[in-house]
Amino acid sequence: MKKMFIIMLMVMVANGLLVGGLVKAVSAAPTKLLFASFTSDKSFMSDGIKAFAKDLEEKSQGRIKAEFSWGSALGKIPEY
Repeated sequence: MKKMFIIMLMVMVANGLLVGGLVKAVSAAPTKLLFASFTSDKSFMSDGIKAFAKDLEEKSQGRIKAEFSWGSALGKIPEY
């Protein structure tokens, strides 16, 4: 009975290590965050967005990557 318990415990530990390794490998891909703005990438207003994105990438240790779409490339500004 004691042998069976030890074998089952070893199987559970090995399974945990295997699944833990697979989960870590799957979640290694960085998340992409798209910033869309009506301003140009040369505008002074875009400097803050770029600085924020740079800090975000550094603080997340590369897990979040920033992409940009400038000059209303994704659509017009809504009129109210």
